[in-house]
Amino acid sequence: MDVVQLKAETGDSWTASDQLGDLRVWASSVTGSYGVRTGLPPGTALMQIHSGPHGRRRIGGMELGNSDILAGFAGLELTGIVDQQRRGISFVMPIDTVTAALAARAPGSDRVTRGVSPLVLSGCSSRVAALSRLIDAAMCLESEHDRRLAANDITDLLVSTLLSPWHRATETTYRVPILQRLPIVRRAEEFMRARLGDPLSLHDICLAARASQRSVEYAFSSTYGLGPKQYLRVLRLNAVWRALMSQPPKTEKISEIARRHGLWHMGHFATDYCRMFGESPQQARARRWRQ
Repeated sequence: MDVVQLKAETGDSWTASDQLGDLRVWASSVTGSYGVRTGLPPGTALMQIHSGPHGRRRIGGMELGNSDILAGFAGLELTGIVDQQRRGISFVMPIDTVTAALAARAPGSDRVTRGVSPLVLSGCSSRVAALSRLIDAAMCLESEHDRRLAANDITDLLVSTLLSPWHRATETTYRVPILQRLPIVRRAEEFMRARLGDPLSLHDICLAARASQRSVEYAFSSTYGLGPKQYLRVLRLNAVWRALMSQPPKTEKISEIARRHGLWHMGHFATDYCRMFGESPQQARARRWRQ
């Protein structure tokens, strides 16, 4: 998973995980605004719910509500945004378990796991609430036998949720994000990351993305809510933050780190860094190496 901070934090962020039999559960609370790019390993399936009262998710330009469940399958790459204060729970399970259960319960339905795009299941408020309650109870279990029983019930509910639109027995529906703009974003982003310290013009970025300026600007705006040059500056600031967190104070001056990552105007750099991370570069370095 690659995470890029887009805006300032306003509180704490945390992640916790647990293993329930074959089911891996990730609970997270994210404060601020982040661009997230991740891929699903071979042999896995992912389903994700929103479990907090605030915040939002946007996947491939599609806005996800509190009653939406995101589903993705082996080999899928996801690019999206989490914003404000969002709490979520992700379920990762063997894809063979999911496809076998789908095929047994509704022959032919297992083909939903073969798509190259994520699925968004809308109208799932009751199932989101039920999954949240099950997870709250399962996390308190100490017996391994009880934990496997809980994993079985949770997995069964997840499979039933995937099948709901298939049967058309409820108001639950499938939605598929429009992903044709993501290749443009990925080509441009890979070009930027490889040349953070170089003088890059918008024309250079468009050539690398193999798209017109209008297409590149629209692709970045719909994916990250930023223009391509704004996103380049965000990448540079995140790279400086990582350097400050990893290098002892006397290794390299802050101004040298900034210039090495393409940030030549020290006044603008200090202002932008403080606005994004909530403290000055000097304060960040001092706090990190005081610990």
